[in-house]
Parts: sequence; structure tokens; C-alpha cells
Amino acid sequence: MEKLNDYKLLKYLNQGAQGKCFLYEQTKDFLKQKVVIKEIPIECSAEQLKEAEILKKCAHPFVVGYYDCFFDDSKLFIVTHYSEGGSLGEEIRRRKETNPRKYFEEDLILQYFTQITMALDYLHSQNVIHRDLKPENILLNGSKKIAKLADFGISKIIENGENFIQSEKNVVGTGYYIPPEIYNRMFFIIITQLL
Repeated sequence: MEKLNDYKLLKYLNQGAQGKCFLYEQTKDFLKQKVVIKEIPIECSAEQLKEAEILKKCAHPFVVGYYDCFFDDSKLFIVTHYSEGGSLGEEIRRRKETNPRKYFEEDLILQYFTQITMALDYLHSQNVIHRDLKPENILLNGSKKIAKLADFGISKIIENGENFIQSEKNVVGTGYYIPPEIYNRMFFIIITQLL
């Protein structure tokens, strides 16, 4: 708990499948830098330590920045960079309400696409598969010109020489964002097992 005292709670941000995210301010930093702290129950922490390991290992301009990871008696805390622009999912919804016909310029779409593709290429070079790519896991900076990939809670590190094959028991992701080839394969396996 001592490390958490280095931060001042500002507000609750959101909750995902693995934990809750809060906006904090660093109290021992003279700049009073804002950070996001993800709180994960200790019973889920073994799997979530992998997220901290990936973030620590994968420093890249288009991957959310990692600061720290620590435990108290009941929780794991992962401290990351705060992206003032919120998620791309929030930005899509906001723009859709204000201009339903065309809510993003093509050059901005291409810019986000390029940045996230570069992040994915880098992650793959580090043997990391994200497995939950969706607008809510892409964070924007304050000017909304830089997109960063976030939320590595269900990511997988592929060990050297390991073959990664999706099977019906380890298909993960968010419903509408699961790639069709994975979804269809899963569906096919389930059907053939029933026959």
C-alpha cells in the first residue's frame, strides 16, 4: 500500500474484464503527472502479471507507456501512461453523434491505421499477440493525432519455437471484434463435435 501513497486518486475511469482503471496524479513528481492505475484482484493477478511483463518489454511510440507494477495484500496495480484523448471507441461515438454522415477525415483514419499497424508489427516482432484489438483498446493523445494500443490483459507471449494455434478452448477477444476466421473455425469445431 505504501507505493499507492505516491499517487492521489482523481477519478474512476472504467472497468474491464480483468480489473478497474482509475486516474491518479503522481504526488512525488513535481510535474504532478497523471497516470492510469489498473487495479486487479489478487486471485486474477497471476494471469495479469503477463500484461505488466508485456508492457515493460514493449516500449514503442504507439503502445501505451508502462511506469510500474506493484502489489498490496489484495490487489495487483499496473501503472501506465494516461492518454488525455480517451479511447478511439469514445471518439467514434462522439463524432458519430455530431456528424453521422462523415465523422472522420480519410487522412486521420489512415494516420490511426498506420500507427496501430506499426504497433502490431512491433508487438509481433517481440512475439506478442494482442488478441483484443478494438476501438476501445486504442487510446488517443490530447490532440487526438496519436493512437496507442492498450489493454494487454488477454495478450499472449509466444515462446521461441512455440506454435500458436487457436482452438475452441482458447478463443478470446470481444464478440464483434473476433476475426471471422477464428470465429468460423470455433463454430465449425463445435458443430463437428456435436455430430
